[in-house]
Amino acid sequence: MSSHSSTKKWPLVQAGSRHALPLPLVIACALAWGAMGCGDSKPPVNPAVGGSAGGAAGGSAGGAAGGSAGGAAGGSAGGSAGGAAGGANGGNGASAQPAGIAVLVSDYSSAAVSLLDPVTLTLSKDACISAASFSSSLVALSGDAAVASSPSASHELVVIDRKNSVLTFASPITCTVRAQLSVGTGGFKANPQDVLVLSEHKAYVTRYETNHAPVASLNGLDGGDDILIIDPSVPTITGRIALSTYATAGATGPTQARPARLLRAGARVLVALDSLNAKLSEQGPGRVLALDPDTDQVTGSLDVPTLKNCGAFAYDTASKHLVVSCGGSFSAASQIAESGLVTFDLGSEPVSVATVKASALGTQPLSFATVSLGGANTAFVAALGSLDFTTNAVLSNDTFLRVDLTAGTATKLLSSSPYGLGGHLVVNGKVVLADGDATHPLLHVLSADGTPGDSTVDPDPAHHLPPRQLAFY
Repeated sequence: MSSHSSTKKWPLVQAGSRHALPLPLVIACALAWGAMGCGDSKPPVNPAVGGSAGGAAGGSAGGAAGGSAGGAAGGSAGGSAGGAAGGANGGNGASAQPAGIAVLVSDYSSAAVSLLDPVTLTLSKDACISAASFSSSLVALSGDAAVASSPSASHELVVIDRKNSVLTFASPITCTVRAQLSVGTGGFKANPQDVLVLSEHKAYVTRYETNHAPVASLNGLDGGDDILIIDPSVPTITGRIALSTYATAGATGPTQARPARLLRAGARVLVALDSLNAKLSEQGPGRVLALDPDTDQVTGSLDVPTLKNCGAFAYDTASKHLVVSCGGSFSAASQIAESGLVTFDLGSEPVSVATVKASALGTQPLSFATVSLGGANTAFVAALGSLDFTTNAVLSNDTFLRVDLTAGTATKLLSSSPYGLGGHLVVNGKVVLADGDATHPLLHVLSADGTPGDSTVDPDPAHHLPPRQLAFY
């Protein structure tokens, strides 16, 4: 059973992960579709099981002013897609009805974005955005990429290149690039995680890294560890929300906030903090900040004092339930002891909290990267497998779970190779799950109610790159 408690409604935090990188952590970061990328801080460490440093994660598929293409996307696809995916869209806290599903595929050396029809859940465009989409005047897409996690009204694709700190704005209709924007102000490796488009002229971008040598001439925009404010229609940078003082402390010292995922929950924008120190060796407890998008001010927080590595969340608009998935710190003596699912009822006063510990669901920690909802009381999440990093022997497989949040129990739906299972979405009564297995990369289409009936989709038949992330656009 889940445990319940209450907390003061949105207490304002006072000013004041991802993952320590021994060898296992580099592979976990690269393969588990983390809510952060590892940038280029580590080289490939195990070609047998994965690529270079850089998780493929995060993202929204929001966009800027799409013009006629955006109108076409909204008109032709928005109607049927919105009807089919509306429930799932609400479950992810999105602000617009989706026109389709973007699938980020990557082997961590190269990446592309394919498109799925959200009604039929079949491939509509293979490698819509790929290396061929980038002219010599553009920054070519690296293998450490993501798409943004929520759709925008224009349905433009926003592709996040974490290694190069560049956002690419592209049309899902013509599969052409409209513009690019560097968010590595002053040239530092910002490691952007997510983009949330709020309007035609405003979007938020989470920057995971801190700039320890900011450029004075940039008037404070170069700090990192923040939310960068941009006008996606230009695109250009317009402001910054500093978050460093909101990080939770580790057991022996301070951490950096390291903001990861963004979503819209009613009038609030929520951002998950990883609270990981500069050496990636110590992590603070989980925290979700609330922001007022009209004033760009932090207005409060929700804390998870007993769990860590809480970078994944989903929001059910009907029940106003926010579910946060915590993977536990990789450097902990017992990672599973710091892992679990936490449900915040944002419609209650005070906010009620229910926790399902990972240890109650099995023997493996849960994903720190993605969680999806099939209503107020059902969550879908992967439990992380493991390898013997000396012999590459499989110690345990990834497992995909359907969790009853009220009862605190789980049903196993399928398993795959360690660090293979990635992003997933609930749409039209189905769960679409990315499986980056090195031998058989594909998408699983499962029944959301747990009944048998698994079909598969190859999201990149041209190159067979493994799928890592899914997001509505």
